[in-house]
Amino acid sequence: ARDGWYMEMTEHLDCPKSELSADVFNSRKANKEKLSEWLSNADDLVDRYESVFKHLLSIVDKTKSELIVAQKKVVNLQDELLEKKNEELQTIKSIGTSSVQSS
Repeated sequence: ARDGWYMEMTEHLDCPKSELSADVFNSRKANKEKLSEWLSNADDLVDRYESVFKHLLSIVDKTKSELIVAQKKVVNLQDELLEKKNEELQTIKSIGTSSVQSS
């Protein structure tokens, strides 16, 4: 019954959810008991989703941290690659220079 409370509420008020408003809730169709029940259900829903959102935020934060670590590793590896390429270039230059000098 908890899961279908929203549908039951819109049916009871004879109002599509896109048209729900304070005026609809203030109508005679919504007595104090019904409003209290719906408010309690809405509060339960907010509580459930609040914990889900907090959990998802912690996952997002962890994923961001892992991404930052991975990006730092990529940058470090790119630096190492550039260093090795520079060393290779210097070696090729020195080989070329010594070949020209010995000829």
